[in-house]
Amino acid sequence: MLEIGRPREAERGLRQIILRSLDPRAGWQARFNLAVVLRRQGRLERARRFAGGALETARQLRAPRLVARSINLLGNLELIDSRFDKALIHYREALDLYCRSRGDYRRAISVLRDNLGYCLILKKEYRKGLKQIREALAREIGEPHVEAECLQDECFGLLRQNFLSCAEVCGKRALRLAELHGYRDLRVNCYYLLGEIRHLRDDGAGRDAYFMKLQQLYPHLPFLRDFLCAFDVSGIISLKTF
Repeated sequence: MLEIGRPREAERGLRQIILRSLDPRAGWQARFNLAVVLRRQGRLERARRFAGGALETARQLRAPRLVARSINLLGNLELIDSRFDKALIHYREALDLYCRSRGDYRRAISVLRDNLGYCLILKKEYRKGLKQIREALAREIGEPHVEAECLQDECFGLLRQNFLSCAEVCGKRALRLAELHGYRDLRVNCYYLLGEIRHLRDDGAGRDAYFMKLQQLYPHLPFLRDFLCAFDVSGIISLKTF
């Protein structure tokens, strides 16, 4: 129900599992997913409550991977709420857990490094942020979505510093992966970032080409292209959907 976009039904089912299930792993999964449901509805305080419950259950299970996933989720919730310092604490704790655990956690480590880097960029700690993202990219994990998201975030960090040529290279690489694999959320972000780069380079035609592609994804917002041409929102947008 969550995956097909019916969060209210997902919420009802997950609450029943939490109340009735005697399986602690099922309880952890239900609490974790319920936190995700609530986050997608913008109910962040309640999402924190269930994410915290998932973390407590994971610790009782003595399952480092589940502990790390729960801590990363708490970091995501803090990031969404612009509590960047708290988000960084969670991300670093989760990253340390994965790095100390046995097993192949390259994907999880790359995702966490990207989250950490993006959060640092939002704090305007660009050098530290880009270092984390590039370390995530340096790990070959064969996961195009992770690679595309890292490239998108690197593009954003470079754009915020006005390194437009380098930002455009990263943005185009991210967009190629997003279009090839059908990642709509990343396509949206890349169309915006590349359009903004073209705008800053005084290339009106290039800007309009990207913003029109973005406009086509939002036909119910006919003013979107004109709004983006008039206002720079790069400092207030969020590239993360989690």
